Amino acid sequence: MFTNVKSLEPAKHGNLRLRDTTDYLFAAQTMMAPVVFSEIADVALEYPITFPSRDDLPLQVLLGFEKGRNAYVSKDGRWLAKYIPLHFQRYPFALAKRDAFSPDGKQAYSVVFDTDAPQISETVGSPLFAPDGEHSPILSDRMQLLEKFQKSEIATQRALSVISGCGLLKPFDLRVRTATGVVSLTGMRRIDEAMLNSLPDHNLGELHRSNALALIYAHLISLPNLKRGPLAGEASGVATEGLAGTLIIGDDDMIRFT
Repeated sequence: MFTNVKSLEPAKHGNLRLRDTTDYLFAAQTMMAPVVFSEIADVALEYPITFPSRDDLPLQVLLGFEKGRNAYVSKDGRWLAKYIPLHFQRYPFALAKRDAFSPDGKQAYSVVFDTDAPQISETVGSPLFAPDGEHSPILSDRMQLLEKFQKSEIATQRALSVISGCGLLKPFDLRVRTATGVVSLTGMRRIDEAMLNSLPDHNLGELHRSNALALIYAHLISLPNLKRGPLAGEASGVATEGLAGTLIIGDDDMIRFT
């Protein structure tokens, strides 16, 4: 999705504008996307949440079963769910770590952006910078969104570390049977419910204090989204260009479209 990332600088990019658009074709090939704690309640209602294969990777949602296919984006660029994850709301901007720290010892970040993003223009949209080089209102709003995402991402990673430390994650490899054949999905993990139910009280307390229990419940609640919504070929009763068929999840984690 981010194809040509540059640091945003008023001296170099003072003429750039941000177009307001509802065209999400830029995300049409994104199969997985990071999500953070602050949005988890909204995400769990419409997306299947999975844990990454490594503890240093972000919590993620599955957006498609076939490579290069985001089932939540229609052919004409509409987003086929009510809630749009912050990862896509912040685009074309992101925060990148710098080799520097603030006076109080905190990690410093630079604002970067995708120069190839369809939202970026020199002639259409709202200016990113005021004539004096200060942030415009629309860029200030995006900065607040970036800061919100970054802070929540840190809290999410802490919770993931606690979940992993309690031994609650197991591989979640899926095989999806579609009309054109079987697709294998790997590199994900899920909560081991048997391990969760047998945890001692002190571990449960640790999960609660770190907000990890909320992530666990959101993950478990979200899994039926594998068989409904855009992934199953329907979007809340509205005709979509999602994957067609009736979804069946068996005890062997085989997902079948019939």
